[in-house]
Amino acid sequence: MLEGDGPFVRVAKWSALCMAALIAFGVPGGYLYFGYERLGGQIAAEINFKAYHVTHLITGNPEFWQYEGLHIAELIKSTSPDTDSEFNRVLDNDGNVVAQYPAQRPEFNWPVIARQQPLFDYGTQVGRIEMIHSLQTLYERTLAVSFFLC
Repeated sequence: MLEGDGPFVRVAKWSALCMAALIAFGVPGGYLYFGYERLGGQIAAEINFKAYHVTHLITGNPEFWQYEGLHIAELIKSTSPDTDSEFNRVLDNDGNVVAQYPAQRPEFNWPVIARQQPLFDYGTQVGRIEMIHSLQTLYERTLAVSFFLC
């Protein structure tokens, strides 16, 4: 700042600098935070929904539910159009894979959100469902938002 500036000019310049920094970092940071929270909530709701349906199948066939792999794979199939960023699977108590979607686990190079939900047969845990979702799309969109602000 120039030494000849009055106190009001200096306050205005510092205020403008703070507002510019807030816009430059706050908007993309807020977009990333709220996008992460939205995605976390979406995955939590989806895993509860899928666990409910798989549990319903388990209680209908408690002795041989592990052999219903095709039916379980259809129940845990991804509902989002971006299927490359999501991986779902059902495991029994021994850790054996009963079903998974997609058939081959994708290699995620980005941070992921992972959630697990236990599966029950009349109060006894018989397995768990896992969902893994990549954050690559969210990070790319946050980067695009930050570029549009500059």
